[in-house]
Amino acid sequence: MKIIVNQKQREWEEHQPLTQLLQEKKVTRAAVWVNGKQLLNQEIPEYIPQEGDDIRILRLVGGG
Repeated sequence: MKIIVNQKQREWEEHQPLTQLLQEKKVTRAAVWVNGKQLLNQEIPEYIPQEGDDIRILRLVGGG
């Protein structure tokens, strides 16, 4: 199936969790939006992308 990740279309296996995408991109801390709605941290591991989802991932970087 096709999803959009940070404005780029890509193929995605059905039933793969969103955490698989974050691991693939080597992202450990991120804010995630799906179709314009921000997911809570506890929702991210449970979310399964659906056909046509528009996913935005913003990496969180600490600094001082």
